[in-house]
Amino acid sequence: MSDLESFGGLDGGEGLDPAALERFQEQMRDNAAHIAALQKAQAKQKKQEDKLIKIILKFIQTSSKRDLVILVTQLLEQNVPAGFVLSLIMLGNEDIQEAAGVKLSLPEADMERMEAMERAQKGDSGEEGQERGIILFSENISVLPLKIRIGIDLWAKNLLAAGMGNPNKVLDSVYMPGTRGTFTSEDKAPIKEVVVKTATYVINEFVTENKVEGEYGQIYDFAHFLLKGILEKVEESLHSPELRAGEEDRKYEE
Repeated sequence: MSDLESFGGLDGGEGLDPAALERFQEQMRDNAAHIAALQKAQAKQKKQEDKLIKIILKFIQTSSKRDLVILVTQLLEQNVPAGFVLSLIMLGNEDIQEAAGVKLSLPEADMERMEAMERAQKGDSGEEGQERGIILFSENISVLPLKIRIGIDLWAKNLLAAGMGNPNKVLDSVYMPGTRGTFTSEDKAPIKEVVVKTATYVINEFVTENKVEGEYGQIYDFAHFLLKGILEKVEESLHSPELRAGEEDRKYEE
């Protein structure tokens, strides 16, 4: 065989008619092209992973949030993919959002219009809302300020996208060892404590900065509930032909 090396004793095409030989050669070319695309995708993915690692390392070196730095270090030690770690700590950390090219908020003008519409629907002039000052966190986030609801929603969607970008590695690294697939949707998901604590930390920081207070246990339960829903969707994506096909197309695109 002139163009591709043969390892099956088919040099010269002995035992194959010309048409079969041509089909065999075509299959070999297709396989080679697929392998080349896979290698290119892997190199591209590694380059992207290296970029994310650099962002995380810079955060570790420069952040004044030492508790969060410790949590991030523990996540990396647990082999949680860099993309998921980065998405996990983005909420309320605009410097990380800027470095990663992600924004978990709407333009100020859009926010003002949406807040005005919401006040009008509730019959609230706006002044009353300002007088309320600190409000309490609730697991029913529909009662929280619009800015917080939008931020948490965009954060959750970004986490979901990061999970679907590397589903098996994410799921294997965030669940307790040996527990993946051993529980039902009604059970409490065995998510690693460091993952839930990190989500709890960033939610608590975010809502506090926006004049919302809440008990740690309440925010922890909300973080666990949110992560459970996200991880369930990531698992579902592995069994969905449409989502799986879309992910394959994304992985091998040039």
